Amino acid sequence: MENGSWQLVLTRFQQSILDLLFLYLPNLVGALLIFLVGWLIAGVASRVVSGILQRVNFQKLLGENFNLQLFENTTLRIDAPRLSGQVTYWFLFVTSVLLAADAANLPQVEQFVTGLFTYVPQILSALAIVLLAVVLGSLLRRIIVASLPAGYAYVGSAVQALIYGLALLAALAELGISRVVIYILIGGIVGLVTISGGIAFGLGGREAAREIIDQIRKPREP
Repeated sequence: MENGSWQLVLTRFQQSILDLLFLYLPNLVGALLIFLVGWLIAGVASRVVSGILQRVNFQKLLGENFNLQLFENTTLRIDAPRLSGQVTYWFLFVTSVLLAADAANLPQVEQFVTGLFTYVPQILSALAIVLLAVVLGSLLRRIIVASLPAGYAYVGSAVQALIYGLALLAALAELGISRVVIYILIGGIVGLVTISGGIAFGLGGREAAREIIDQIRKPREP
């Protein structure tokens, strides 16, 4: 009697698993097909967009050498066709994931991807702020360096660094990062600059201080 009851339980369990599998299998297969098709479309669209922009010489429209001078000896080159292709790819890829999650009836994944979509505008705004700061900082530095004597080139670098710092704070605020974290970051940067300046001043002024002390210790000539 006991063995029969266990066999009945196992049989019902297996039957329920099979029913659930056959019930959910079409949705799973459909979601997988949607994801694969979306992935292929994203790859093809990315190559098409990059190829079209390269054929129309979109890079030359932005400038023969679209280089942004981040600092004095650091240059950033932006490949506009490739960047546009990557943006197209990830947009279509995330869209295919969202459609596949909807077809598979996975509300958790769908909510997660939807949350990412709602956060994308803030990320794009932050990236736009940083990119604008890089362009503006590079332009102002070139103008200042060209208009001032050679010995005052550091003024352009200082203005560029100030613009980068303000852009970083604006980007962090746009991303919704807590002000406390921003204040801690500012304090850490200020402390690091202060310590570095103190060490540099100490190492550089050591010889001068030694010369002054030696002159004081020398006996005065009659």
